[in-house]
Amino acid sequence: MQFISDSKSLVSIFKRLCSKYNHYMWSVAWAGEPHGFDLAQVLSRNERKIENIVVGLHFYQTSPSFIKRFVDNRNVKFYMQSDGTFHAKVYLFYNTSNDWSAIIGSSNFTSSGFHNNEEANVVIDNSDTGITFKELYSFISNIWKNAEYFTSEQLRTYSDTHCYQQRKHKSLSQFTKQNRIPTILEVMTWE
Repeated sequence: MQFISDSKSLVSIFKRLCSKYNHYMWSVAWAGEPHGFDLAQVLSRNERKIENIVVGLHFYQTSPSFIKRFVDNRNVKFYMQSDGTFHAKVYLFYNTSNDWSAIIGSSNFTSSGFHNNEEANVVIDNSDTGITFKELYSFISNIWKNAEYFTSEQLRTYSDTHCYQQRKHKSLSQFTKQNRIPTILEVMTWE
């Protein structure tokens, strides 16, 4: 087991696992732009290795370009649940049930999740005890059963809403570290 908290190590390990293993089974809350994100390009080059990938859509964070890129791939589905938030980030790579690795943690399949954000992930493999291949495989398989394929009409609707939501997110960027809203504790007096 290996703990990863820096993006350079995470990207390096992710690329190594993409190269080493012949099957990808992932469950991820969001996926980013396929054109500016190096790992999305790695995924595109290795598309034949996708067994099942499920990508969430909550908060309209998944890039419509990612959906469009993989909309015709019958091994990629999207999680459209309306209650709660689909937030899992499990990347399972394997050749056999005795030869596998997984990254589990906070990184979404986005440039921010792998390059810019402060993220924490753990890499495990078949030599680790505690979590088995069967558990990870079953977890993703169960999510796959509840996921759906995208239609062209859904993609148009999602793209329009995504664009609108992104404008709202950008308008909130004024509240960054330089201009953040103080917490109630910061403005309270001793009285």
